[in-house]
Amino acid sequence: MKKAIGIIALLFISCGAYLTNLGDQYDYKFNFLNGNNDGYTWQDDKISISFEFPEKQIDFKLYNKSQNVIKIIWDNAAFVFNDESKKIIHSGIKYNESSAHQPPTSIPPKSSITDCILPAENIYWQYGSYSGGWREAPIFPKYDKQDKNLKNRIESMKGKKFKVYLPIESGEKTLDYLFEFQIRDVVLVDTNVVENPLAVYLKRSKITKVQNGLILVEGTKKYQVGDKLTVIRGEREMGQVEVLKIKENQTACKIISETERKIKVGDEIK
Repeated sequence: MKKAIGIIALLFISCGAYLTNLGDQYDYKFNFLNGNNDGYTWQDDKISISFEFPEKQIDFKLYNKSQNVIKIIWDNAAFVFNDESKKIIHSGIKYNESSAHQPPTSIPPKSSITDCILPAENIYWQYGSYSGGWREAPIFPKYDKQDKNLKNRIESMKGKKFKVYLPIESGEKTLDYLFEFQIRDVVLVDTNVVENPLAVYLKRSKITKVQNGLILVEGTKKYQVGDKLTVIRGEREMGQVEVLKIKENQTACKIISETERKIKVGDEIK
């Protein structure tokens, strides 16, 4: 009996040791200076595009309105902050190949892609026996981690402008698309936010299969259209999403969330 009590006590102490104080939490408000602030959208006769701004990247959905194939020329694309142009990478590029050539992405007529960009310089390797691996420094840091310098940096983001440059090849022409934004405000939304990475890890499950209109997860869990689930990236909960559509094919099985981000077999959820 004494052994059992000792084991229980050890578990509680271990869990407590993993608690992390992320500091104060902030939310960013944006203005689309040369676009529409309702959904951060922009369009002309060839494309329409919409943006979202999570902490570590810039997400976008681009629709080809034309009758021709268009291509995003990634090697020339850039993120511009404080008038400094930065090389970017997009989804599907291995982090250890961030400086290598990035093949163009083709978008057929009357179709769309969902992608993201992040500055290549924000990618770094974190050393550690258990937590080592590739990491992304945030573009829009949401937690000050009780660090005065980081807190000052976050608060100084208000009023800053940034741009996304996407060169798009259409036929024999390359069209230069430059989208400009401003951080309208940085709002304090919570203080002394505490996270327990171990608790997040213990609750996670991996998607194993998408079959017959169901999302099958390790164990006995099943999800279908209309269900809500929480996506986990690394040690962070990325928020709850509602399953809107389930696709099945030979190359990929993807679940499309309400924010149009895609999760797939092998992703972790709870």
